Amino acid sequence: MIQVTADTKEIVVQREPSFIACLATTLRVVVLGAGAARAQDLEPRAYVDTPVDMNFLIASYAYSEGGVSTDPSLPIQGAQLTQNKRHIGK
Repeated sequence: MIQVTADTKEIVVQREPSFIACLATTLRVVVLGAGAARAQDLEPRAYVDTPVDMNFLIASYAYSEGGVSTDPSLPIQGAQLTQNKRHIGK
């Protein structure tokens, strides 16, 4: 945008901000605003439909077997894996 005033013979030139200026401004906002950003804490049972003062118990079992993939440079041949996993949680 160019503005010419006849009385003072003054020419004012306003340029659009460059990409570098926009990027620098964005980085300043991100860096300076990052300290004010905070994470929210989530209540462990906030979205669970469990009545108040009620306990629950969870049990699980998993069985897995098969070959093992290793780094080809290692001198391991024919490795096999068998797993029995049990978990009980309150």
